[in-house]
Amino acid sequence: MKILVFDLFGKFACFRKIYTNTSTRSYLYPPRTTISGIIAAILGMDFDSYYTKFNLENSIIGISIISKNRTIVQNINYIKIKTESDILNLDTKGYKYTQIPTEIIIPENFSKNIHFRIFFHSNDGNVMEELKRKLIDNNPYYPISLGFANMLGYSKFIDEGEYCKTESHDFIPISSPVSLDSIENIHLNGEIMKDILPLFFDEKRIPHTKEYIFERNGHTMEVKTNKKIIKVSYKIDGHEYVDNLILPEVSE
Repeated sequence: MKILVFDLFGKFACFRKIYTNTSTRSYLYPPRTTISGIIAAILGMDFDSYYTKFNLENSIIGISIISKNRTIVQNINYIKIKTESDILNLDTKGYKYTQIPTEIIIPENFSKNIHFRIFFHSNDGNVMEELKRKLIDNNPYYPISLGFANMLGYSKFIDEGEYCKTESHDFIPISSPVSLDSIENIHLNGEIMKDILPLFFDEKRIPHTKEYIFERNGHTMEVKTNKKIIKVSYKIDGHEYVDNLILPEVSE
């Protein structure tokens, strides 16, 4: 089966945690829902129109953290604007703002970029062809942002790879975050973290979540699981790569 592999890059990112309130905390990588939105933006889909097309039954969406990143907290000024007149009268009313502490992802070495690898398959062949064309031409319909609109990023097409479903009864290196309920055992090497992330939104825009384990510095995790594994094969500059992913749309 075909799967598109492409990379996302940027200097700044903020993927707002759904359970934060007075301050903005960020996930350390984009959840499946955010990746769905980025792909929809590249394709030019209308807001909230893609939930069914990119749900667990109709698509496969995986991510691998490539770069070593860190976070900083900055106060961001929020201005309340509801109408066009609020914008036009900013000079006369003065800038009344609220400062919100915001967690921002940046690369550990700022001469480099934040770097994530995305794996995408759709049951709709037209979506696959259109996304492949947009990625190769580097021509997204809407600009790619890594969270806030001003945190612009860009994509790089890697390959149209192949994937298959497999199983393993031993420890196996996993490149993706893994839901906690998919893990039988794990070797605690590297900087392993746990978080609650949205998996998908239903038609009423209610988020459905899962607990995930991931290695934050771009290393694979040695995991034993009784779930199905997606083995993805692709090439970069003629060299073949194989990544193992455990994704809920397949493992369940």
